[in-house]
Amino acid sequence: MAAFFCNIFFLAPFHLKTTNVMKKLVLIIGILTSLNSMAQWNWFKVEGNGVHKKETREVGSFSGVASSGSWDVMLAYGNSNSIEIEGDENLLEYIETKVENGKLHIRARKNGNIRSKNKIIVYVSISQVKGLYLSGSGDIIGKGKFSNSGTTNVAVSGSGNIKLDFDRFDRIDASVSGSGGITLKGTSNEVDARISGSGSINCKEVVSDDVTASISGSGNIRVQANTSIDARIAGSGNVYYTGGAKNVRTHKAGSGRIVKG
Repeated sequence: MAAFFCNIFFLAPFHLKTTNVMKKLVLIIGILTSLNSMAQWNWFKVEGNGVHKKETREVGSFSGVASSGSWDVMLAYGNSNSIEIEGDENLLEYIETKVENGKLHIRARKNGNIRSKNKIIVYVSISQVKGLYLSGSGDIIGKGKFSNSGTTNVAVSGSGNIKLDFDRFDRIDASVSGSGGITLKGTSNEVDARISGSGSINCKEVVSDDVTASISGSGNIRVQANTSIDARIAGSGNVYYTGGAKNVRTHKAGSGRIVKG
């Protein structure tokens, strides 16, 4: 290919200006470099064949789930961990489910771009939830007797949503960066909710004692505080709280509101 482009320049009229020749040289070098880089990085694209398949996967023990992609993850309470995945038959091999440091990672194979015809759904059985992490446009949805005696981290970056109905968490650290959302229901001693961007956190059905809520941007936070609340806003976002909190601290910089009720 390189020889072909070189011949073009040797046959070109000699009256071409040097600047034009240099521009073409730069363009061709850029094309060749890009082609070489793509080959080295092994980028690939796979489209679903429309044939539905469901498979069970064997994994180790985990207490957290991190999903990055457009598929949905359905959580169910179980005494032991298990994973089942369904979608286009030819795409399942390109979706990795690996346990690293006690966390189940669900992601596309490196450098892969997959497009499905059948909805991809990952079913996960788990008892203790120490963390849920979502990046991408998919959702994580769960309902069950989930519990944790320490801090449970719930984080969304992107446009996806996490919805979890649980039993009891000692402490919840919930954060959203982007336009996604978090909706939780259960009981917790302490809730720390943070938003940077236009997303939302809805913890109004989490029976909690002490709450810290902070917004940087235009997002909204809804919480229930029965002992204390510390609400901070920088931007146009709003904090709405219910409960009988006697200790209320507020800090505002911008047009946002902190509203009881």
